[in-house]
Amino acid sequence: ARARSDRPLWQLALDIPTAVAADLLGVLLLARAMPLELAALVSRPLEILAAAGWLARRRARGERWALPRALGPRAALAGLAAAAACAGVSLLLSRKHHIWDRFWHISLVPAIRAQQLPFANVYEPSHPLSYHYTGDGLAAMLQAFSGGSLHSSHALSLAHDLMFGLSGAAVGLLLSSWGAL
Repeated sequence: ARARSDRPLWQLALDIPTAVAADLLGVLLLARAMPLELAALVSRPLEILAAAGWLARRRARGERWALPRALGPRAALAGLAAAAACAGVSLLLSRKHHIWDRFWHISLVPAIRAQQLPFANVYEPSHPLSYHYTGDGLAAMLQAFSGGSLHSSHALSLAHDLMFGLSGAAVGLLLSSWGAL
């Protein structure tokens, strides 16, 4: 929705973490009124409608959607290669090893998927889970998108892989915009 031909590559790179943060924030805001699983599913059509409205407003002002000229084959390849490399590293780590205190998070994912904010801590139900839950929230969203067929451990791995890949893409595009790649 923000694409135009004169945008610099570094702005495109920074759109990746901005979009991820905005998406997660939107889902968490919806989770104040409904369970996280439903918030994840409701957020998608709302995001599509918001993007369509943004694009319609741009079109009405005479602005056209266009890929940035700076995103040539070399920059695109840098972003894709960095994304693949980072996701590959995460795949090697997250599938073979239960790292990132995975055992602690396995039971949190389905628990918060069925809850509204503030989330209850399954290990200490009298205290709300007040930090360290966005990764679990992302894994719960992936579980929701799978219809509940993903195990929490696999959803956590996929969430890490996805974030590593998107981080790699952003860094690859930034390095390309700085002339390092």
